[in-house]
Amino acid sequence: MIWIRSQRKNNLVSVDNFHVDFNEDNYMFVITCEKWDSEYCLGEYSAEEKALHVLDMIQERIVAKQEHFLHSQYQEPIKVKKGEFVFQMPQENEV
Repeated sequence: MIWIRSQRKNNLVSVDNFHVDFNEDNYMFVITCEKWDSEYCLGEYSAEEKALHVLDMIQERIVAKQEHFLHSQYQEPIKVKKGEFVFQMPQENEV
């Protein structure tokens, strides 16, 4: 879970999952989340690569939060390997 404030600053949502959609109305890639049977637009980007980069930034923040949690639990620095808390789905050709 992570708190995200929307790009337009009109939503502050506790988010458990995200997805990138293509909005045909304005030809923008949109990062959205579903919460309480509602869908929230968190940001709009002109290219899929930009939207995926923002998802990478969110993933890095989640990992950093987990590192901080582990450090506070065990009272010693703990370095988390990249991807340890977020599983990256393999490409078709990698399975």
